[in-house]
Amino acid sequence: ARDPFFVRMMNQPRAADIARSLKRFSLGFSQKPPPISVQAEVVRTFLDTVFENIEKHPLWSSCSDNELEEMEEGLEKYVMTKIYSKVMAADPEERRRDTFVSERIQRLSFVTYDHLDIDVHRRHEPSIERACRELRKVNSYKVPRDKLVCILNCCKVIYNLLHATGSGPAGADDFLPLLIYVVLRAAPPFLVSNIEYCKKFRNPSKLMTEPGYYCTQLESAVHFVETAEASMLSIDPDLFEGAMAGKADALEELRGGERKKRAARKHKHARDLLHFGPGERRAAPTLHSSVSSAALLSSAPSPSAPSPSSPSSASSSSASSSSSAASSSSASSSSSSASSGFGFASASGNVAASQPLVRRPDRERASSSATVVHTSAAKPVPKSDHSNDRAEAAR
Repeated sequence: ARDPFFVRMMNQPRAADIARSLKRFSLGFSQKPPPISVQAEVVRTFLDTVFENIEKHPLWSSCSDNELEEMEEGLEKYVMTKIYSKVMAADPEERRRDTFVSERIQRLSFVTYDHLDIDVHRRHEPSIERACRELRKVNSYKVPRDKLVCILNCCKVIYNLLHATGSGPAGADDFLPLLIYVVLRAAPPFLVSNIEYCKKFRNPSKLMTEPGYYCTQLESAVHFVETAEASMLSIDPDLFEGAMAGKADALEELRGGERKKRAARKHKHARDLLHFGPGERRAAPTLHSSVSSAALLSSAPSPSAPSPSSPSSASSSSASSSSSAASSSSASSSSSSASSGFGFASASGNVAASQPLVRRPDRERASSSATVVHTSAAKPVPKSDHSNDRAEAAR
C-alpha cells in the first residue's frame, strides 16, 4: 500500500530539517513535559511554526491546498501520537470529573426514554445501539481529529434517526435528550478527559466545523449528567431521590412502571392495526435504518490509544478490540519504517479494530463530516375499501 502523502514527503532528504525538529520536540516533550496549564499552548505554537516553515520550504512550493492541508493534519497526528500518554487525562481535575461522571452514569442507569420525554417513534433500538458503539470508540484513538470523528458519527446516527421519524428539521430540543440517553447507555470512560483533550489540542480552525459543534453538544450532555435533578426529568421527586440513593423499593417501582408502560404501548400498537371504521385502517409508523451499512467508508485510522487507568464504569470491550488489532498491524508498521529514509512510518501502525466511518487524512483529504445515506421513506399501507366489499356482497 502507498504511504500517506505526509510520510512520503517527510522521508525526502530535503525534509531532513523538518523531520529532525519533529522528533526532537516529541522526545523532549515526553521526557520533560511542560506544566499542564501551558501544554496546549506549547504544542499549538510548535505545530503552527513548523507548518509555516513547510509553506515556505522549496520542497512544498508546488503543493496544492489539499496537499498542504494533509501536511497540517499529518503534523498534528504525528506529534499527538507521540505525546499522547503525557497529555491525555494529565489534569487531576479532569480525572476527578471522569470518576464523578462515571459514578453518576451508573446511578442514573434507571433513566428511560419516558423520563427524558423522548417521542415513542424515536425509540429505535438498532440506531441507539449504533450510536452507543460509535461513542465508545472514542478511547480507541489518540489523535484529536479521530476522536472527534467518533463523536461526529455518533451524533450523525442520532440526527438521521430524528430525520427519519420527524416531519420537519430537528432542533436541539429534539437532539439533546437522545444524546443524553446515548451517553447513559454507552457509559464511555474518560468522557470529560476526551472532550477537554480535543478542545485543547485540535486545530482551533477545525473546531469551528461540524465535528466541533457536536463536541459542544456532547459537553452539554455531560453537564446534564453531572447536574441532573428530579425537576429536569419526568419523574416523581421521591422516586428519583430513592433511585439515586440505590434504594431497592424505588428501583423496583421504577422498573415495574416501565414494564406497565411497555405493555400499554404494545397493546396500543396492536389496537392501531385493527379496523377502526368503514374503509379505514391505521398503519403503524415505519422507522427506517438511519445509516446504510454499505455506505460507511473506512480506511486506515490512527493508532489505538491505550487509555489511562479506567474508572469503575470502564468497559472491557475497548481494550479487547485494540489488543486484537495491534498484532495484525505491527508487521506492516515495522516494514514501512525500515524503508523510510528518516524513519517516518505511516501513523496507522497499531490500529484499533473499530474504525471511524469517514476518510482518514493519511489516505486522502481530511473530511469534516461523516458520509451517511438517508433511506427513502417506505410507502404507507394502502387503505382498504370495505364499502366496495359490502356492495359486492349485497349484489
